[in-house]
Amino acid sequence: MKNFVNRAAAAVLFYFLFSNAYGMQDTLQHSQNLRAVVVKLKNPDAICLYKRVFRNDKEGYIVRHKKIKILTEKAYELGDVTLLFREDEKLLDIWAQTITKSGEKIRLKKEDFFIKRIIGKKKGKRLFQCAFSFPQLEPGCTIEYYTKTKIKKYREVVRSWEWEYVENLFVVQAIYEWEILPSKKRKVVVQQGFMEQEVLCEPFFVWKPDSLRGEVTRKGDLLRFRIQSIAPQPEEPYSPPGAVVRPHLLMGYRLPEETYGEAGYWGNYAAKVLNELREFRGVMVRGERLLKEKFANILDPRERARRIYEWFRKNIPFVYFLTQEKDEYYFNFTVDDVLRRRYGIYNEICYALIWMLREAGLKAYPVMVVDRDEGILDKDRGAEQFDSWLVLILFNEQKNGVFCYPGMPFLEFGELPWYCQGIKGFAVLDGVWKIVTTPISSPKKNRIIRTASLELDSTFNLSGEFVESRWGSYATSIRARYWLEGNTDEVANIAKEKIAEELMDAEIGELEISGLDTVGVPVRLKAYVSFKKPVDKIGDMAYLRPLSYLKQSENPFNKRTRRYPIVFPFANEIIETIEIKPPKGWIVESVPSDTTIKNIAGLCMIRFHRTFVGGVNIQRAFTVVKPFWRISNYPSIRELFRANEEISKIPIILRKIE
Repeated sequence: MKNFVNRAAAAVLFYFLFSNAYGMQDTLQHSQNLRAVVVKLKNPDAICLYKRVFRNDKEGYIVRHKKIKILTEKAYELGDVTLLFREDEKLLDIWAQTITKSGEKIRLKKEDFFIKRIIGKKKGKRLFQCAFSFPQLEPGCTIEYYTKTKIKKYREVVRSWEWEYVENLFVVQAIYEWEILPSKKRKVVVQQGFMEQEVLCEPFFVWKPDSLRGEVTRKGDLLRFRIQSIAPQPEEPYSPPGAVVRPHLLMGYRLPEETYGEAGYWGNYAAKVLNELREFRGVMVRGERLLKEKFANILDPRERARRIYEWFRKNIPFVYFLTQEKDEYYFNFTVDDVLRRRYGIYNEICYALIWMLREAGLKAYPVMVVDRDEGILDKDRGAEQFDSWLVLILFNEQKNGVFCYPGMPFLEFGELPWYCQGIKGFAVLDGVWKIVTTPISSPKKNRIIRTASLELDSTFNLSGEFVESRWGSYATSIRARYWLEGNTDEVANIAKEKIAEELMDAEIGELEISGLDTVGVPVRLKAYVSFKKPVDKIGDMAYLRPLSYLKQSENPFNKRTRRYPIVFPFANEIIETIEIKPPKGWIVESVPSDTTIKNIAGLCMIRFHRTFVGGVNIQRAFTVVKPFWRISNYPSIRELFRANEEISKIPIILRKIE
């Protein structure tokens, strides 16, 4: 498997050659997200008097200039500024100043700017940050800063850029300027049929949300966008009223309308996919023989689809790159080539699986999606935004059908990774395209069942056997590492770290792990654990907090800086059964009252039972039935987390007996 992943960079060249061969519409669009924020329009704490972003694509530098007026003491936090820059940017100029209420200008000195390199949170990108603080803040003063950076190894291409935003800021005026490349740089060669043609691309822009409007002026190759007094409008239906608004502008180059044809961009892209799929079939000697030998006698359509998918899951893994094979090019590959090589990239495996399903008498179609952790499908952008390819199988009795994610040996039939659930996808059906929504797995699919038999010794240290069974996305996260590492011991160490994150002050012994090789069964983890001082002893009484040693699901409503919307990776269900035996000569005097809260968001249930040996048995169930919610349902989710936290504060009381 590692040999597949390490295959040469020449494969990347073939990937782009393949894209060029069928037209460049999908690779010509580039997104430049320019974001401003508006919250609390009534009695704002600060006002953005001026904000300017100038991007020069000829020389590769970016200018940022911002001026903010402080109205109340609550806005003093805006005086602490941290700017992030890419590693390949060089800081050419920076200055900042405070303009007091009386008009005095206090300029920061060079030593007031603190610069250091960091690792970004998203995908480990290397960045450098510049932090500084404005002096002498007071209501009525103004703070202002200016930066100019240059991309070190700059190439004359349009890069995507996502601008930063500031919370609790009323934007009076924001100006964005973009210097587009000269006309000669916007000519590209596309292949239409068998003829190559040089086409002049045109710059374009789209306001988002659709109701947002601004002034656009052009002088030569310079575009200026001016936004004033943006009204608050939630970006998503589950955002709270008056939430952070992120207006942005999509900018880039695209082919003129006549190149797209009458069907428009997405109609032509769908036609391109259908053409690729049609040519990918080729002569299916291997495929037809495989169907005849293994799947011809399966009468039930759903079972036939499942068996074909299972064969692909076990025999055709996904790889990131392809190698150049003798006298073959990427876009000449066929279904039989994939079956012969026994590996492929996303669309290759999807195309091969689709044709095998179709030859077996089933309806199967390609679907392209944007991963939920990256963003949402935006019809105003091109196909470059797609992250994953899925296969949609339609049955007569089910209109929505079954979505599959082929190429991953750890995903069973109909299972999608959490980041592909509940999102919009671009499906290419029989001659038409359609926006579809992928399903969300139920909480029972993503379940953790924990059991622990623990005992307090004479020094009140708690220890015992801990067993955990994981289903669905919980199991997939471990199986994915096993697929990549291929080593059970290494995966056991990773799983051990996961358990350690969920236990408070615990020491974990050797971990046994099973179920890695078989999809459809839980991954089972078993270890001996010990906890340090979970009991407060006072004389003949001891107090054990029942859930203090288990970290519960993180409460998203307790964060000081709250980010909306509140989103969970996936719906889930956690069921725990904990048995605790007291030390010799001690019994359980009292336990907290049982708690059961069930509402539209899920379930929080905790029960306590005294045992015959003087101990206690704790049963807990915690369920979140959806990964994301509308703001009107937030009180229900908050109720579950609060109940879960409150019960952990009430101790189990132990009493010493004669």
